[in-house]
Amino acid sequence: MSNGFLWQSAYSELLFLDELWPDFTRECFEQALADFGQRVRTLGRSHRPASKVDP
Repeated sequence: MSNGFLWQSAYSELLFLDELWPDFTRECFEQALADFGQRVRTLGRSHRPASKVDP
C-alpha cells in the first residue's frame, strides 16, 4: 500500500494468509469468508459494554 491508498484503507479489514496466490483454493476463500463473518465490528467504539454510572 502506498500514498493515498494507505489513507483509504483506514477502516478496511485486511486478512493476511499463509497461502500464496497460486495455492489459494476455493476452500481457502470460503475459510476467509467464514472468518470475516465472525468478526465483531465496533466502528471505532470499544467492544466492551458501557458501564452504568449512578447519579
